[in-house]
Amino acid sequence: MITVDIDTLSGPLAGHLPQNCEGGGSSPEAPANFWYALHVRSRHEKMVAGQLGALNIPHWLPLIELRKRWSDRFMTVREPLFPGYLFVSPPMEELLSVARCRGVVRLVGPPGRPHPVEPRELEAVRAALAGRLRCDPCPYLSVGGEVEVTRGPLKGFRGILVRKGKNCKLVLSVRLISQSIAVEINASDAQGV
Repeated sequence: MITVDIDTLSGPLAGHLPQNCEGGGSSPEAPANFWYALHVRSRHEKMVAGQLGALNIPHWLPLIELRKRWSDRFMTVREPLFPGYLFVSPPMEELLSVARCRGVVRLVGPPGRPHPVEPRELEAVRAALAGRLRCDPCPYLSVGGEVEVTRGPLKGFRGILVRKGKNCKLVLSVRLISQSIAVEINASDAQGV
């Protein structure tokens, strides 16, 4: 069973997500601070969040609770919803401090010009967590794109993804006779090509 947690929120994310963030420019109606995705080393999310907290830099590390099985017991652990990422909203003069934190790989975007995260996307994630909805991390796949199956009886085969969710619909085609079938697969069993 997966449950979610929003107490890992630090800074003004709750109620302070920017409402309008079209681009990276600064217009009078644009919010003072944007939220950026911070790519960190594997399994360093909590450590980086601690460093940002010590620097008083607003950040958000969404965590979920997972029930994991060890050889002799079950245990509930809190893990990042997005492994390798957390979100920061530093004042511009603090960007260098963020980049210098131990475990930080980079701010997501082209070098020297990080892109802000779309506020509605963060609001949607926050609402899902706050609503205690069941959240399962899943690979980012786009509907209509070609995917390759990585596990199960269809491993190695490619098809077109027509519906996403925990159980995706994958279309397998025989082009010569212009016929297709739709197969239900688990989202974690496919990757984009």
